Amino acid sequence: MHLSAPLPSRPSCALGSAARMVALTCTVLALAACGGGEPSTADSAQAAGEGPVASAAMTAPHGGMLVELGNRVAHVEFVLDTTRGILTAYVLDATARQPLRLTQGRLDLTMFDLVEGNPEVVTVLAGKANPRTEETYDNTSVFIGFVPQLAGRGQFRASLQRVEIAGQVFTDVPVSYPATART
Repeated sequence: MHLSAPLPSRPSCALGSAARMVALTCTVLALAACGGGEPSTADSAQAAGEGPVASAAMTAPHGGMLVELGNRVAHVEFVLDTTRGILTAYVLDATARQPLRLTQGRLDLTMFDLVEGNPEVVTVLAGKANPRTEETYDNTSVFIGFVPQLAGRGQFRASLQRVEIAGQVFTDVPVSYPATART
């Protein structure tokens, strides 16, 4: 980094050293202010040298399957415990790295061909409280549900009925677990 004003090479006293520190602090603050506010997620990724993150290249932090909401607005990661029939949904930010809390207490999934003779079944994943992170059921990033029909079954098709993130509403989001290849 090049500073526009040269700093004295040797301060003659402690006051000179303090003045250099103030000048350096002011320069750093001025450079930060030139950015025009907080960087967006894409700007942060580019500043870190990562470039735009492609959804296909993202890895699910909990070992599940990612579903993108909007154009990289956020992600929902689905993790299925086939032994117990427990389905967990983790709501994540645009980079699929950080949890993103929702103020809705549940996620509703319309599940297809889950029960023989009934083509559509609504399954509720309830918000999970976590005292350690101060999350409550209606202010959380984790949703969980017991779906006995998924025990021993490693796949399902569903539609996420409604999720609201930062004022944007997403409805009827297709979910295919595990992810099917797009052609």
